[in-house]
Amino acid sequence: MSKLFLRLAILSAFLLFMASASAEEAGHERGDTDANTAGELPGFVPIWEIPSLAELGELSPLAKALNAVLQAYAAGMAARDIEAVSRQFVNTDNFVAFESGYQNFGWDDYRASHLEAEFRQFDAPIRFEIRLLQVSGSGEMAYAAYAYRARAQMPGGEVGLDGLGTAVLSRVAGDWRILHLHTSMRR
Repeated sequence: MSKLFLRLAILSAFLLFMASASAEEAGHERGDTDANTAGELPGFVPIWEIPSLAELGELSPLAKALNAVLQAYAAGMAARDIEAVSRQFVNTDNFVAFESGYQNFGWDDYRASHLEAEFRQFDAPIRFEIRLLQVSGSGEMAYAAYAYRARAQMPGGEVGLDGLGTAVLSRVAGDWRILHLHTSMRR
């Protein structure tokens, strides 16, 4: 089951990449993060203006459970606490992450090459927020689509980015844990 799931996740990422490349080839330039203006693309909504599930109404039990995992992940990121982040993930070689063209295969790779490296770049606290946009799931697997916002104070001033993510979660000993993470920030 997990090999099939991994293949489907990789195929989904490839299809999203191809769709993005096709839009760019068709002349749809999206601009930079701060150029969140209506009219760039038909139906475009700035990332942080997409209504969250909480804003649209009461959360289902699944949405509440997945949101709790994502909020704990966000709190761990904001605190630069690798152990707190680790508790929200499947800490095995089955974990896969794709982030804006980079990839990590296995939890150990993600932890060392991504989290530890990223946390070393910041001396000040990080503000990291997640807004749950959509969930679906059945049995032992579920996914959550979300918007995220990260801000940090650097010597030259505040830096930040907004992006979108998809987390695929699996039940581990009865608890939801992130098995696959795919994020992209606005260009």
